[in-house]
Amino acid sequence: FAALLFTYELMWWMSMPAINKVLRKNFGFMYGMRGKGLYLVFVAFLCIGLGTDNSVKALTWATGISYLVAGVLHMFIVCSHPEISAKYQAPTAGLSKDGTGTTPNPV
Repeated sequence: FAALLFTYELMWWMSMPAINKVLRKNFGFMYGMRGKGLYLVFVAFLCIGLGTDNSVKALTWATGISYLVAGVLHMFIVCSHPEISAKYQAPTAGLSKDGTGTTPNPV
């Protein structure tokens, strides 16, 4: 789950057209604020629910709560400020025919 989130976030810093196309095809929900917010909430509950090792209990809770706050913040923005959510532009590298990534947001 962390690799998926890391790869998606990496698209903001490094354009990798082939990987962007694969991610968009298989994990398209990550390319919208609502889908990303729900994904973060899901990962937060996995962190908190599956963390039974007492030696890293504080790290487990800190990570889970951080993901939960980020996911709830995404959902809050989607629900309370839909105009911001509508302007959200996901990474588009590799989607245009000329390779510039200047196509409009298909999400």
